[in-house]
Amino acid sequence: MELHKSLPTGWEWKKLIEIAEDNKNAIVDGPFGSNLKVSDYIKSTEGVPVLTTKNLDGVYDNENLRYISHEKFKELRRSEVRGGDILVAKIGSCGKTGIYPKNMPSAIIPANLLKISVKDSVNKMYVYYYLNSNGFRNKLSEITTATAQPAFAVTKFRKLPIPLPNRQAQDDIVEKIEELFSQLDAGVAGLKRAQAALKRYRASVLKAAFEGRLVPQD
Repeated sequence: MELHKSLPTGWEWKKLIEIAEDNKNAIVDGPFGSNLKVSDYIKSTEGVPVLTTKNLDGVYDNENLRYISHEKFKELRRSEVRGGDILVAKIGSCGKTGIYPKNMPSAIIPANLLKISVKDSVNKMYVYYYLNSNGFRNKLSEITTATAQPAFAVTKFRKLPIPLPNRQAQDDIVEKIEELFSQLDAGVAGLKRAQAALKRYRASVLKAAFEGRLVPQD
């Protein structure tokens, strides 16, 4: 895999494992299926949440969460997710990405997800936005295989490259991305308003046409 594509001065290529926290479970997937069975789920919301790909869209209400007991959580602690961790689908919707909210309690991921705990010295939003870029998706496709459904190995994922500038540049890039996304959101909202106005205008034109008011009448 090519890691030496030209970068701006002061930037360098890093592997994802190099920007993760310094512990063996900083980039890790969920427990093997037989270690987290349907029978392990409990009805009480007092347990520990188990996340799914649905949660990557940012919805964490009780209708979209299942729970396991705290005792079971201790067995699966390797796959713990904490607020601020980045989540990535590794089976099925490969590459779908989300961020677990900081105000949420510790959770567990199943086998089809992985999590990245990013170092404090690296802007996690910079990493998140990069994981959503076409450049990264192309790299991810190189390690993705398809049998019953697309999947990739965590060991290969850890070695994928990320272009990294200094922290100030990371912060500036994130700020600019979010500024432009805000402008885009405003533009989309404006377009929707314009489309609604256009729909009303078309309706009024048709109404006028069939009431004899659109063209001069004898």
